[in-house]
Amino acid sequence: MYRVIEEESTLLYVDEGTMMSLSLMLCWTSMHLSHQMLYSSPNNSYGIVLRFTERGLAYAVNIAIYKEVPKWKWTKIINVSISNVNETADGVNYWIDKLILNTKPKEPKEGIPNSFSVTIDPTLRCLKVTALDAFASLRGKVQCHNLTGDEKQNCSVIVKTPWSFRVNIDRDKDGYLMSHMCNSTDKCAIPSSDPALYPTIEFSNCTRSEKKVCARGKSTFEELFIEHRLNETLNGLKKEACVLIEKFVNKNLTMLLRNKIDLIPNINKTFTIDLLMPKKPLYNESYIDTFHKGTVSWYTTDEIYKTTPISNYDLPYNNRMLYLWASGDTIKAFLEGFQIHGNLHQKITAEDLKNGGLNTTCQTGVCVGRLVPLLAEKYPNHYIDLDLYSLETPDVKFEQNLAVIKGKIVMFAYVRDPVQKHDIETIGIAKLNGKVSMQIKLWVNGSTLHAVVDAIDPYLENIDSSISDFNVQTVNFIIRSAVIVTVEPLLNEFGKTGFGIPVAHVELYNSTIELRKDIILIGSDLVHIEK
Repeated sequence: MYRVIEEESTLLYVDEGTMMSLSLMLCWTSMHLSHQMLYSSPNNSYGIVLRFTERGLAYAVNIAIYKEVPKWKWTKIINVSISNVNETADGVNYWIDKLILNTKPKEPKEGIPNSFSVTIDPTLRCLKVTALDAFASLRGKVQCHNLTGDEKQNCSVIVKTPWSFRVNIDRDKDGYLMSHMCNSTDKCAIPSSDPALYPTIEFSNCTRSEKKVCARGKSTFEELFIEHRLNETLNGLKKEACVLIEKFVNKNLTMLLRNKIDLIPNINKTFTIDLLMPKKPLYNESYIDTFHKGTVSWYTTDEIYKTTPISNYDLPYNNRMLYLWASGDTIKAFLEGFQIHGNLHQKITAEDLKNGGLNTTCQTGVCVGRLVPLLAEKYPNHYIDLDLYSLETPDVKFEQNLAVIKGKIVMFAYVRDPVQKHDIETIGIAKLNGKVSMQIKLWVNGSTLHAVVDAIDPYLENIDSSISDFNVQTVNFIIRSAVIVTVEPLLNEFGKTGFGIPVAHVELYNSTIELRKDIILIGSDLVHIEK
């Protein structure tokens, strides 16, 4: 028989559902990678791939401009106006008192960009950002006068003049995300050089006119106005505007990409993740893939845990805004950190079981004392407490969209007088060694990860006890009626509540999670929120 003096301690109880949740905290938005993640693996391998789809990039650009541009004094751009237009075309005089640029962008909602579109050019490795709607519409009132019939018509007029600039999203020499203007002839096109986006004029809300005066010379007026007035105004604006745009892209947007939100400089002050980029992004017509080291380190000691790099990745999806492809070893790295620092531990007391299964004396039903009479005789009206520890870093595999976690455990059983306080002497009665396998189902609902235990399968290898009859039958009863009955509901309660994915200013929706062999694949749409 051996005795153990228990001392009060604060223990971090971590279940496998939490382990899976931690993987989602790697990264979730294209706009924010932190300078603080400086821990690097010694080679150019990568453990995380992020896919930013065209729709996700468009949403991010709209949010960035909506939130950031008003902070800077771009008066030469946002205060553009054209006054006193007086032009005659095909016998119709067009008089416009003033045209004013509509500079108040709409905030994108539900993933729908409003003011800027984004297309990806894999050849130039650039994003073409085109201003539409608010930033490309001059609005005013026009009076059309028929010179021969002295008939007049009033209309609202919108001059649409899209403009664009090209941005390259890349990595700098140190592996940080950066942006700069593309090296192309149309890197800043005011107006757009795209024939499909040539300036146009639209009349609407016109007063009644039998001869439709404004429509009579519209095409000729459009040519004259665009050639002589609009292009002259835009050409005078272009040089200064493009300097400001280039400054925004090269400096402000780069800072925004890196530092706007410290996404995960640490995870609950426990882990850090290395998101440095060992290779350049891959450009496709529908998405951009970025590659990150994904090394996991202990927050307080910089202790690095081994992860297996991704040798190749098969990601056929692009219908969500963002995808995360992560090595399954990332989960094992979290478990290794918890294992090394003694945090994979669960304590079960007799009070945790409502049926009294861990009592040495029971009037009805089945308890440990009824199965082991010597225990009931020697310690009547006592409680049995259990301490479970992981002996080595658990292994993690993904099978049929289940997370399968296997590990070696040791369980100590103690007898305790419930009348006495918990911190007094307790008596060890058994040491049990074995293995455990746990299958967990995972799903994502919005910004919350949920989990449920599909199965727990323990396997005992050795029982060491001075109490006779403390045998396999007794231990199986303890495991089935105490350990599983206690641990599984705790895990499922956690899984039901879920684990919120802590990404500032971003809420996830339409989220999916897919577990492949040694791979975690997560897809989601995003919406910007103020917190």
